[in-house]
Amino acid sequence: MTFRADTLVLKFCLRFNGLPDDCLLSLLSSSVSSSLLTQLRKRQIVLDYPSDAPLSSSRLASWLRRYRQDQFHSFLQSTSQVLIRACRPVLRVDPILYLPASRADRSRLIRWRMGWIPGKPAPCSCGLGDTSRSHLMTMS
Repeated sequence: MTFRADTLVLKFCLRFNGLPDDCLLSLLSSSVSSSLLTQLRKRQIVLDYPSDAPLSSSRLASWLRRYRQDQFHSFLQSTSQVLIRACRPVLRVDPILYLPASRADRSRLIRWRMGWIPGKPAPCSCGLGDTSRSHLMTMS
């Protein structure tokens, strides 16, 4: 979620840089000594964005995709948590989310994919058994 907030900050800073000098926001930011904009410009994503890059939305989206993948890769390398290191190395939508399922079944599929199925037997919604990895595999 922090990446989404950083993305919005970057887009705001890029739009702010493109404003004309006689715009009210530009005039207000120059008159206020410690504006919030100076704090926003110190964010890492804003500092990492190349200043000579064009402002087209497709190039920004591709740069954000590469930046997010690089950040995710460095996060995987820096952590010692086993479950995080077992994550998929590529950021993309999990294909399991494309399966037609009810809200309860989708939640169960996501928990199964992440290995969070409860340790104690819980009754399955189909009524034929308990929620276990082997039972969920035979249901499909």
